[in-house]
Amino acid sequence: MTQPTSIRNRFDRSLQPIRSQSRIRNSRFRRPRLETLEQRYVLAAAIWDGGGPDLNWSTPENWIGNQIPASGDEVTIDDARSIEVVYDIEEPLSIASLNLSESLKLTAGGLTVSGSTVIDANRNLTVDGASFLAQSTTTFDTTSLFVSNGGVLRLLGATSYTNTNTNNADRYLRASGVGSVLSLPNLTSLTGV
Repeated sequence: MTQPTSIRNRFDRSLQPIRSQSRIRNSRFRRPRLETLEQRYVLAAAIWDGGGPDLNWSTPENWIGNQIPASGDEVTIDDARSIEVVYDIEEPLSIASLNLSESLKLTAGGLTVSGSTVIDANRNLTVDGASFLAQSTTTFDTTSLFVSNGGVLRLLGATSYTNTNTNNADRYLRASGVGSVLSLPNLTSLTGV
């Protein structure tokens, strides 16, 4: 009885090349199927080059590629000069991250940073009648924060501040004027202040 099974196995094995060729032939006539993928977003980098006639955020020539930052961009401001960039955009803007090696002064509209915010030491972040919101991790050691003329500055992800000032310059965390708000709701540590 084992003989018919072994003969059948040999017969099946002998047909395998024929079956696989048949599958290949049939696959040539199959229609390709399209599969929809999830929507993907690519973050763009907006990098300051300071090539414009002024220091305004709204001047396209100040940015690599002559494009001002758009919603969702990762923004980096670094200049060989020690400068103060003026944010002068009226419409609210939400960006993915902000890396500041220079000072920034907001004079209009509102800027929201959904990801990390890093401000280098010995720089100023000034909000004058505008609004700035950092929703995630914020590093701003040895930085001065100024809010005036009803401006609002909120650093939700700031948990500590250290003043490692070595040049004897004072650093300030200050809100002045009616309606001005400086909010650091998760700040738990102040060192060297």
